[in-house]
Amino acid sequence: MRVIGEIEHPRLRISLFYWNDKYVLKMEKGNLEQVYKVSILDLPPIAEAENLAFFSKWISPDFLKNIEARFKEMEKEFQELIDS
Repeated sequence: MRVIGEIEHPRLRISLFYWNDKYVLKMEKGNLEQVYKVSILDLPPIAEAENLAFFSKWISPDFLKNIEARFKEMEKEFQELIDS
């Protein structure tokens, strides 16, 4: 897996990788992570130098809002598992 770079965010670590003809977008918060894999065939041609910029623009505020909400659900579920 090749590291493309990181996208800055105040609360999440967002990393972009390239692996097996797919871009792998990974969001991390604490000990939890969410991963999205996107085939290069599902995207317009992107120059290698523009990969990070393309995905930075592609990630909308609504998408990030949903990611953070999902992290809250994951944290709650994980805490319930630990407490049981």
